[in-house]
Amino acid sequence: MKISALILALLAVCIFLSSAPLRDIPTELEQPDGSIYPCFMTGDEYYHRAHDANGYTIIQDHSTGWFVYAVKGDRELAPSPYIPGRDDPAAQGIPANLLPDASIIKQRFETFRGPGGDRYGRSPTTGTVNNITIFVRFSDQP
Repeated sequence: MKISALILALLAVCIFLSSAPLRDIPTELEQPDGSIYPCFMTGDEYYHRAHDANGYTIIQDHSTGWFVYAVKGDRELAPSPYIPGRDDPAAQGIPANLLPDASIIKQRFETFRGPGGDRYGRSPTTGTVNNITIFVRFSDQP
C-alpha cells in the first residue's frame, strides 16, 4: 500500500513539471573559418545560452557570423570582438555567466506560454485544430 501511495505521489508531482532545465550539455560551435569550438549549453525552453567551461557566455555576432564572447548591452547581450579559443575573456574584463535583462526572459516566457501564462501555450483549446501527419518508412523497415 505504501509503494502504491508513493507511486501515485510521484505521478502527481510529474504532472506539474513543465520545463526541462539542462546544465552544461556539451556541444560544438562551427566558426565561419570551419574551426570547431567545444562549448556547453545551459537553460530551458524559455532561455538557453552557450558558454565555455568557465561560464563565459558565447553569442553569434550576426554582422560577421563569428561566435564571440558576450558583453552586457542595454537590455540584451551584445557581441564583443573576442573569439572563444583565441582570446581570454577574463583578461578583457568580461564577467562570467552573463544573462540578458530579466524582462527579456520574462517576455520569452509569456510569448511561449501565451497571455497570462496559459499552461497550454499558443495552441487553441477549443474549436477545430487541423494537423498534418507525415508517415515515413525507411527502406530497411518491413
